[in-house]
Amino acid sequence: RLEGDVLSSAQARGREVYGDDWDAPSEGVPLRDLFALSDVEVRQLQLEARNAKALDAIEKIAGPPKPKPPPPPGPPPSPS
Repeated sequence: RLEGDVLSSAQARGREVYGDDWDAPSEGVPLRDLFALSDVEVRQLQLEARNAKALDAIEKIAGPPKPKPPPPPGPPPSPS
């Protein structure tokens, strides 16, 4: 029973401090879920976010992917 009281008190405090972002943010994950993550899960999310930013930067530098060249004219080579 004590554990349930502590959890409901923490939930109420989270809503008081963070408002709507505690349960239903306008974008992203509810803060109550972020506060429930372990250190390993937080590090994994940080790593994924860094990798996504790096890929975006590479794509920005490299530009759009180049189209494949058209096949050479004539019939396709016969399979051997």
